[in-house]
Formats: sequence, C-alpha cells, structure tokens
Amino acid sequence: CINNFFFRPALFWKWLLYAIVESVLVAIVPLYAMLYSDNTGGTLGVWGYGATTFTAVIFIVNFKMLMIQNQWTWVHWAVLFLSIFTWFASALVITTATPGTLVSDYNWYYIFLNLMPNGSFWATLFLLTATINGKDAFI
Repeated sequence: CINNFFFRPALFWKWLLYAIVESVLVAIVPLYAMLYSDNTGGTLGVWGYGATTFTAVIFIVNFKMLMIQNQWTWVHWAVLFLSIFTWFASALVITTATPGTLVSDYNWYYIFLNLMPNGSFWATLFLLTATINGKDAFI
C-alpha cells in the first residue's frame, strides 16, 4: 500500500474500464435478451427491463461480495440471502399493491409477477451474473 502496489494508476484505469463494460452489459443485455418475451409475444416495456436490470444488479453485487469475502460466518450468509430476499419481497409488495397508493404505482402494477414465471427473465439474470462474475473469477 505504501509503494502504491494496490492503487497504482494502471490498476485504477483497469477497474474503471471493467466498471464501464459491466454497466453497459447490465444496461443493454436485458433490452435485447428479453425482446418479445412477454407472455403474448409483446415487449415488457421499460418497467420490465428496469426490474430485470435492478434484479441483475442485486445478484451481481451479492455474488461479487461472495467472491471477495475471505471468511464466512452464518451472519455473512444470512445478510447475503436476506438482501436478495428483501428485494424480491419488496418488489412483490410494490407490484401487487393497489395502484395509486403510497406503496405502488400504475406503471409497476403486476410487472414483477409477470417477470417471475418468465424464462427469459431468469436466463438473463443467469447470463449477466455468470458473465460478469465469471470475468472476476477467471481473469
């Protein structure tokens, strides 16, 4: 650390480049991977893509923490699973609440319930999580 081994300029720019590539992947892949993946063959709309992107970010960040962490106790595992569970629980509450209330919005009404049985949603999550975290594991 004193000799700038861990925070040298080349390493900083490498991290910045990785961050840009990962953010582009997380933003663009759901748009194309879930095109025409609605139950009727239509598009999910911007809210479906946004929910997919945010869910992917939750999985990617939690699995990155899983790879970075050196020691694991039951508390670490509990926080990891609770953070993922909390997102799914809050998304289900928001999507099933009566539209126009303080909890929900008309745009999010039943979006997450339409995504849950959608195979493209789960395949996109797996593709993004495996690609981005696989890069960190093998490079």
